[in-house]
Amino acid sequence: MIKHLPVVGSDHSPIIYSLVGFHKKFKPTRRFEAAWLTYADYSENLVQAWNSSEGSFITKCSQSKSKLWLWYSSKLNFKAKIKDLTHQIEDLQCNPSSPWTIAEETKLRKELEEWYNREEIYWKQRAKCNWLNYGDRSNRYFHISATNQKHKNGIYWLKDSHGEWCSDFDDLNEHLIMPCITDHENSMLCTPPLNLEIQQTLFSMNPLKAPGPDGLHALFFQNGWNVVGEDFCHFIRTLFVEPSRIASINDT
Repeated sequence: MIKHLPVVGSDHSPIIYSLVGFHKKFKPTRRFEAAWLTYADYSENLVQAWNSSEGSFITKCSQSKSKLWLWYSSKLNFKAKIKDLTHQIEDLQCNPSSPWTIAEETKLRKELEEWYNREEIYWKQRAKCNWLNYGDRSNRYFHISATNQKHKNGIYWLKDSHGEWCSDFDDLNEHLIMPCITDHENSMLCTPPLNLEIQQTLFSMNPLKAPGPDGLHALFFQNGWNVVGEDFCHFIRTLFVEPSRIASINDT
């Protein structure tokens, strides 16, 4: 695809040629962070955020996420915290050894390990490498994988029913596959599930795969089930009675 840039430095219009085309950039959604679970005060803040939120289930999810991000905003700078703790440990090691310095260094080392773990979880969540464990630390690898994953998430070309390739953003939106199900399958799907079935289905999901439009992964609901479970089940069962409300999920 060829794109013409404005004429600025001369009477010629610069040209950019791209093999994958030019697509609109969207503002990234603030998502649930798995690293939240590593903080001792997360559960307390989740309870406060959820119970102080009002409105529909979707609204409570949105409000709770905003409140949790406000709480988390002061804890996000991994590099600065790791650098500060490393310097503190270096300073202690430059001083004569004593019971106090040994105890202080042990405490700082433990805290540093916690921050390394949070940084690792942060990048692993974005890299989506299921075959790696949190203990297989390689944050550079996770960072590269997260960058590659971001590129893979884009759909740049689709072939239509006539065998023609399209790359225009609006054309891509029009080429959808319409699913079909039988009447029997439809009857089964329309039967409201039991709360236990809802819970089992949720807990069978990959914790950090495919977050909803609101940016909340399955892990958010799995970990906070004692807090959000009742509202979650009520909302799911309501969708079977009022299927038109399903569209509201995409508004968050």
